[in-house]
Amino acid sequence: MLFLILHLFFTVLIVVLFVRYFIERYQYYGFGPILVTLVTLTERIMQPFKQYIPRESFKFQEQMPLLVIGVTLLIQGLALWLFGAGYTNDFMRIHSVDGSFNILEAILVSFGMGIVLITELVIAFLFASMMISRRGLMMSGNAGFACFQENTFAIFQTAGRWIKNGNLVTLFLTSSAAVWLAGSLSSAVVSGVWIHGGKAFGVTVILSLFEILLMLIHVYLFVLLLAILASWIAADPFSIVLQIVRAMSDPYLNFFRRLFPWARIDFVDLSPVFAFLFLHPCVVYGLMSIKESILRSILTL
Repeated sequence: MLFLILHLFFTVLIVVLFVRYFIERYQYYGFGPILVTLVTLTERIMQPFKQYIPRESFKFQEQMPLLVIGVTLLIQGLALWLFGAGYTNDFMRIHSVDGSFNILEAILVSFGMGIVLITELVIAFLFASMMISRRGLMMSGNAGFACFQENTFAIFQTAGRWIKNGNLVTLFLTSSAAVWLAGSLSSAVVSGVWIHGGKAFGVTVILSLFEILLMLIHVYLFVLLLAILASWIAADPFSIVLQIVRAMSDPYLNFFRRLFPWARIDFVDLSPVFAFLFLHPCVVYGLMSIKESILRSILTL
C-alpha cells in the first residue's frame, strides 16, 4: 500500500515535469494560471539541481526536466525495492519476479515503467493537438498553447516526411505507432526484459500498446467529464480551457447526441452519459480482459 501511494506521487511528478520539458525553452509570459502553477511548482523541484549547472549552458538547462525525471525514477526504484514487497505489475510478471527482487531489478523495472509512461504522454499530447487543430482552434496569443502545438507538430512533420501525406489523422496514427514502437522497445531494453528471450520482449511491446490505449481512454474520460459538467452548469464558452475540452470531446459526443436524440430533456442533455458509459466500463474492461488473456496465454507457453 505504501509503495502504491508513492508510485502515484512519482507518476504525477513525472507528468508535470514532462509537461515542463515541452515548454522549457519558451518564455513563460502569456501562460494560463494552470501552466503558471505548473512552472512555479517544477521550478522549485528543479532548483536544487540547477544551482550546479552554469547559467550559460542553455541547452542543458532545457534538458533539466528530463534529468529530474531520471532521478525520480531512480528514487521510485529504490522505493520499490524497500516497500514493494507483494506489489506485482506486468513488468514483474515478465521478469518472473514475485515480490522478491534485488535493487538492480527494482531500478530497471522503475525505468521501464517510466519510459512507458512518457510514451503514453507523448501520444496523449499528439492526440490533443490533432483534435484541437481539426476543430480549427488557434490560440496563438497563448504562449503555453503555442509551444505545445509547435512541439507536437514537429513530430507530425517528421512523420510526414516519411509517409508523404499531410492528412492530420494519418500523421497522428503514423506518429503514434512510431512513438509506441520506440517507447516499447526502449522500455524492454532498459528494464532488461530482453534477457528473458524473445517471448518476454514481444509481451512487453504488446502490453505497452494496451497500457497506452487504457491511459488515453482514462484521460479522455476526464475530458468528457469536464465537458458534461460544463454543459450542465452553463460554463463560460469563451474560456480557453473549455474551448480545448470541447474541441476534443464534441466529435465523440455529437455521435451519441445523434444516436440518442430523445435523451435531451429541455436544457439537460443526457446523451453524454451514454458516451461516458460506453468507454467505461465497456471498452476499458474489455481491453483489460484482452490484455490479461494475452499475458496469461503467452507467459504459459
